[in-house]
Amino acid sequence: IFQTWAPKLFQLYADCQNEFLRWDPTLQSISSTLPFSSITVNFGPATVCRWHRDVFNLVFGWCVIWALGNYDAKYGGHLILWEPRLIVEFAPGDIIFLPSACVTHANIPIREGDTRYSITWYSAGGLFRYRADGFKSAEERKVEDPAGFSAHRSQGAKRWMDGWDCFSSLEELKEYYACNPSPDI
Repeated sequence: IFQTWAPKLFQLYADCQNEFLRWDPTLQSISSTLPFSSITVNFGPATVCRWHRDVFNLVFGWCVIWALGNYDAKYGGHLILWEPRLIVEFAPGDIIFLPSACVTHANIPIREGDTRYSITWYSAGGLFRYRADGFKSAEERKVEDPAGFSAHRSQGAKRWMDGWDCFSSLEELKEYYACNPSPDI
């Protein structure tokens, strides 16, 4: 789904992950199909997320939320997305790709006696920054190359726009798949 609907964003994540795996061969990927660096399993038995944004995730990136359990989605477990003003029925087995760093989200509690668990996949924005800084901390980069560090930091607005350019319109996706009919998933 990720690669199909956001091939450029998927590639950004995959490139970052692959560069980390080359940089430190002791690291291991958590998934053979998803290029996320982290996974969280919420064991419930009645998992509820209060209002939040995942501010440490890549700000224009996606996280995956997978709802599991045995509950009636008509009576609870709904996903609430604050800024777009949406309340979405979110049944066991449903999956959503969500820009969780910039969309405030929560879910509605389930009925007593029901169970709800979730699994989320995501990548911290700090990993992308660390990679962009040559696998050095901001402090190391600042000391080693003050001019380069300053130039990089002054490009924040450009990086923000570059991030949003990772998303494709339907027309761009049609064009992409006309040239790449079978994505390598």
